[in-house]
Amino acid sequence: MSGQKNVYVFLNEHHELYDEQKQVLHRWFGDCLILHPIPFEGHTLQEMDKIIERMLQKNATVIFASPVPYLIQQLSRLEGEGKPVKVYVMHTDQRMQFKTKAGKQASIAAETGWMLT
Repeated sequence: MSGQKNVYVFLNEHHELYDEQKQVLHRWFGDCLILHPIPFEGHTLQEMDKIIERMLQKNATVIFASPVPYLIQQLSRLEGEGKPVKVYVMHTDQRMQFKTKAGKQASIAAETGWMLT
């Protein structure tokens, strides 16, 4: 799939891609990735509808490294209807456990085991 244009990676502005995520993206899409930062406070419904229109106009491939449920649902539906957009989601089923300052057990996504679907 390397060499595609208009490949957008949606990522929360406070997050960074793990090295393994970068490797997966590079293997699938080469160097043509465009980072689309997601504001920490999120997008309004109007902003997300404008993003959807832009992605359709650009015949974009959209990769969600950070989830935005409305965009995932709408763009996936449009893809299923044959519209010019392709949707992928980065995920891992591996978690890293840690204790919070309050002593509670918590987990975050691991740095390894990432894939695109």
